[in-house]
Amino acid sequence: MSKKKKAVSVGGIFLVGVLAGSALMYNNSVYHSVSAAFGQGAAKNSVAQAGGDLSGSDLEAALQAVQNSRANALEDQSRE
Repeated sequence: MSKKKKAVSVGGIFLVGVLAGSALMYNNSVYHSVSAAFGQGAAKNSVAQAGGDLSGSDLEAALQAVQNSRANALEDQSRE
């Protein structure tokens, strides 16, 4: 594949993604869902549910707390 074809392909995929994202954001329910997720700090809520505290910990500890919470949830689901 030539460099020109690759550049046009990547540009086209980017443009389609931007147009699709824009169309989704014009949908009120999608817009409100996305803004609510980002507005409430989805990552911070996940860490809080995992029992972690972001105030005095570093990013690695926060990610570990989220991963432990996910692993525990999957183990609970598999037991059921």
